[in-house]
Amino acid sequence: MFAVFRLTLKRNMRMVPFTFFLILLTLVLIYVIGNALEERQETGVIYHEKIALLNALDGHYGEMLDQLMEDETFGDVFHVMNMENIEEGLQGIEDRKFETFIHAVKEGSQNVLTIYSINPLSPMGSIVSTFAETSNFKLNAHIRGEQWEKENPKSMLVKEQSHGGTPIGIDYYCVQTLLQMLVLGGIVGVFSMLEDVDKNTYIRLKSSPVTEIRIMIARLAANICYLFTIAVMIIGLSAFLFGANWSGNYGIIAIAILLHVTIVTGLGMFVGLVSKSISVSIGIMIIFQIIFSKLSGAFGPDPTTGILSYMSPNVHAKNLLYGTIYQGSHGLMIESMVALIIILLVIFVSFCMVYGWNRRENYGCL
Repeated sequence: MFAVFRLTLKRNMRMVPFTFFLILLTLVLIYVIGNALEERQETGVIYHEKIALLNALDGHYGEMLDQLMEDETFGDVFHVMNMENIEEGLQGIEDRKFETFIHAVKEGSQNVLTIYSINPLSPMGSIVSTFAETSNFKLNAHIRGEQWEKENPKSMLVKEQSHGGTPIGIDYYCVQTLLQMLVLGGIVGVFSMLEDVDKNTYIRLKSSPVTEIRIMIARLAANICYLFTIAVMIIGLSAFLFGANWSGNYGIIAIAILLHVTIVTGLGMFVGLVSKSISVSIGIMIIFQIIFSKLSGAFGPDPTTGILSYMSPNVHAKNLLYGTIYQGSHGLMIESMVALIIILLVIFVSFCMVYGWNRRENYGCL
């Protein structure tokens, strides 16, 4: 069994052009796309900020805040949703459903406005902060019967900003591009299923004392080690060359990458088993790469939501990685980890069923 593992790993490592292609292309895409789109993300051209609003101000000031938040000028950049209570807004921030939560309420004689944002560069946060400062100046000037001044020790509106951050530019695309290219790397699973037939080594393996299931496990483990090593190299190089942010819990990062490469390797083996053709299998894996990447937001920071997104391992691996790096919701991270395990089980249960059926049909492939 170990001999099969060693031979498979050695075969993968000998695919120098493929290995070089995966690493180099990933790094180039991270650098080019991350730098090209960073400014557009920050200015909101691509990055559509999702805003939660709880406006409990009375009278004229409440109306002014509503008018500001609903201004048609911001319609293409900000998506504002009204909250029923503060708990709903805070939970939305925790689960990353919103980038910014604005809570405005009257407390005694003061109008208190609090801004919670996971994005320190939040455009709406800046707009509302300016609104609050202007309102403070005018209110205090009116109370004293004076013209308002910029320096004023007392605020009628109080602002807060939470910390944690959100990925922009290279920090965003280093995760997305890595996961995208690892799906393509799942092609090594295809080779594990079909290369023996092309090279006429099936009979020799069939006559060996190692059982077929052990051969499968050894090859799966070798492919996982190969892709995991590539992922570690890309992470290290992107951090060293571009300053990409990988500063989260390294154990969680390793688990996310390990689950993801196991899934894509198993998917490659399954596709090879079903299609019985290397060229067709590679085409199918490329299609999966495009679909998974689109669902996770790899082509722009606006991922697809709904039931389809739950079927993409990229979505859940991304949630785990962003969650640990940017202090995201623990609940969402656990949910994503469970989802990755479920996807993994579905793929390998399906593989075993099809493989068992093929054996009964005397299909000549491991």
